[in-house]
Amino acid sequence: MAPPPPPPAFVGSQLTDGADVKLLTLAILRRPCGGLVLGLKKRGFGAGYINGFGGKVEAGESVAAAAAREVHEECGVTVTAMRQVGLIHFVFDDQPRPWETHVFEVSGWEGDPSESDEMAPLEVSPPDLDYSSMWADDRWWYPLFLAGARFQAVFAFAGTTVLRWHALAPLAEGEHFEPSGAAFLRSALHLGCKHD
Repeated sequence: MAPPPPPPAFVGSQLTDGADVKLLTLAILRRPCGGLVLGLKKRGFGAGYINGFGGKVEAGESVAAAAAREVHEECGVTVTAMRQVGLIHFVFDDQPRPWETHVFEVSGWEGDPSESDEMAPLEVSPPDLDYSSMWADDRWWYPLFLAGARFQAVFAFAGTTVLRWHALAPLAEGEHFEPSGAAFLRSALHLGCKHD
């Protein structure tokens, strides 16, 4: 495999060892039949996009607890079963810090998804996913998610919404997520991970 092209300069300048990252969660509800519950973002960052449920990890809160809390706040259900399936570092040329986003598959919950002031739940069959209404990175990693694979990635955006570069790697069962985005980036460049 050919080595990937180098990332834009802003990626290397932000995604450094010990970088101050914004810690976030993203959770996708998956029904036993395979159908997904996503949400249409109604306000704030990403308004108008279809996305999973998530947000910032609060001080003193575990990543998993934050994911469950955000799901409850944004669509009203109580999480009873979930697993982490991905770790994505987002780097923006117009944001001061990279985002470390922990991606969860929620397979069990109590209650029915309901609309909140932030999100309107949508029932979606995977073949009907409309990537044109989603963030530009989703078309790259959703196929791994839908296949039940675990993954790690770096996505670089210009002007908030234009995907400029990415590196994406599936993880073997039992393989740990690389917590350092900088270390994953070095590994991805060395191994020639999937890229634009």
